[in-house]
Amino acid sequence: MARYFVCIMLALCLLSTASSPACAELTRDVTVSADVVPGCRIATTSNGSLGNADFGSHSGTSTSTVNAAVVGATGAGLRIECTPGITLGIAADAGAHAVSGQRHLAGPASSTPIPYDLYANGGTTPWTSNTVSLGFTQGGTIQIFPITARVTLPGNARAGSYTDTVHVTLTW
Repeated sequence: MARYFVCIMLALCLLSTASSPACAELTRDVTVSADVVPGCRIATTSNGSLGNADFGSHSGTSTSTVNAAVVGATGAGLRIECTPGITLGIAADAGAHAVSGQRHLAGPASSTPIPYDLYANGGTTPWTSNTVSLGFTQGGTIQIFPITARVTLPGNARAGSYTDTVHVTLTW
């Protein structure tokens, strides 16, 4: 009997909702938004560095001037991508072995550090601690920023590996 009653009630409910204004439809909007903020990213190598300038191997008696391009994750130079309209500032510190603001390659114990310079974005004067500006126009979001290192070998360098680490800072 209870089963029969439930079936009748269900049928009456279905009939009443089909013809009754008791059922209503409600439509409202959902707002979808996003804020795009200025930003930049730079390609890094597998170890997380921006790149490497390798002067190669030379005799300790060499007095040659040697240039080496900084090679990053995507080839020569730093690959930088920024939001269109940004002016990016790129600065480099004096390095881990600087003396009076001059960058130096530090070598094995008892060796004399070897001075070197960096040149940024095709510049012909050494890139010191000054900030270089790089503009990203509408439609141009990727740029390659070339950096060249130059060393004049002293002619009396001890044998061994000479290195330095320079921190590069990007601001926008």
